Amino acid sequence: MALALGFIPGVGAIYNGQIGKAMVQVLLFGSFIALSDRVHGPFGPIFGLGAAVFYFYMVIDSYQTAKAKQLGQPAPEWLGMGDMKMNAPVGAAVLIGLGALFLLDNFGVPVFNQIGRFWPVLLI
Repeated sequence: MALALGFIPGVGAIYNGQIGKAMVQVLLFGSFIALSDRVHGPFGPIFGLGAAVFYFYMVIDSYQTAKAKQLGQPAPEWLGMGDMKMNAPVGAAVLIGLGALFLLDNFGVPVFNQIGRFWPVLLI
């Protein structure tokens, strides 16, 4: 199940109970896609390839984490983020909110364009 859900960015990590990891994965994946669209020159395709590699990494990571948990082994740490105990609906709501923000950016909503300049601060 974790492998199948891993094809949706962040959902495989939510399935494994790693809400913080899921939020960071969605932000990084969205950042790679946004940068590949907005950066011109040779770096645009590089960010596109980065998004593709990171996408398949998320799938493999969710599977390996679920397998480790099933065998009773500790889940692999990812950037120092262990399991965050949070209800799944809260994590799902955060991911839906992030998706809505990226959708508003695609539609060019003027309010988000002003706020959207500073969204990389969330990564910091």
